[in-house]
Amino acid sequence: MLFRSVTSSEIHLLNALTYHLMALAGDTGKYEMAEEGYRVALRFDPANWLADYHLGLCYLDQRKYALAQAHLASAATTERNDAELLFDLAVASYYAGDPRVAEGALKRLREVAPARARQTDALRAAVMVQAALNDADGVKRTLAEFRAVGGAPETDRKSTRLNSSH
Repeated sequence: MLFRSVTSSEIHLLNALTYHLMALAGDTGKYEMAEEGYRVALRFDPANWLADYHLGLCYLDQRKYALAQAHLASAATTERNDAELLFDLAVASYYAGDPRVAEGALKRLREVAPARARQTDALRAAVMVQAALNDADGVKRTLAEFRAVGGAPETDRKSTRLNSSH
């Protein structure tokens, strides 16, 4: 039984999650241990989308955006309807300088979880992605929706900043 647990993807995932939480709590040296744990979990089960997802989050927490995007995209190919995964993929993609993938993730988010897509953080992300893509009409529509859900003070600052850049 002990030998089986050493090769268990799930055990390595749980171990990695522990190190990841320790890193988030301030022991940043544990990020490396978390990354390795997630990679080992994937080595034992390449289809373990949760290991890919959490490795992506681990990289996102460290601002390693291209690595985060790669692992989140891999997880999203398996788990296409997870709203938080899609949002995290959009964020990582935007910061990795890939607004097209971010736009696709946000579009999928609107399809599978419309209520989640209308939350202020998702609308904020949509505005930034649309601005990066020079989609002025999309920015205007999303800013109006953002205002409607109570994002008015922040929306006014974004409108001023976006208008001054055109």
